[in-house]
Amino acid sequence: MPGNSLPTAHEPATYHLDMNILDQHKNSSLAQRILEIREFDYTARFQTLWNSFSGLEDDHFWNEIDNDPDSRIWEMMTAFLLKNEGYSLTSADKGPDFLASCNGSLMMHVEAVAPGPGDPTGPDSVPKLDFSNARASRVPEEQILL
Repeated sequence: MPGNSLPTAHEPATYHLDMNILDQHKNSSLAQRILEIREFDYTARFQTLWNSFSGLEDDHFWNEIDNDPDSRIWEMMTAFLLKNEGYSLTSADKGPDFLASCNGSLMMHVEAVAPGPGDPTGPDSVPKLDFSNARASRVPEEQILL
């Protein structure tokens, strides 16, 4: 079946293992926001995801994490979950996010995508939600359903 070959591995970036990954990317706006949160230890959770994901990131991962953090974090979470279920993961700079294999035979290409709000002029677009005011409010259920 076409597509069953493993993607060519790319040379992963070098990271200082004694340093938190967010500290190594301080100019990332996502890293800055996570490091500023004090009520909950998002830093430790992000580091746990990163420890499982490191080596699978493509060359543009850190450039895209600020533009589309939901997709990038979902990519990390998907890798974390698949690894915990026993899948081996490989990655390349081009193509799907990674190839998952189990016992060397079952293979699947994985592209982790988090849907966005859509075209703001379209009837099915999801309006921007305001989370700044901590109170209950209605959410646009019809537009959110896929």
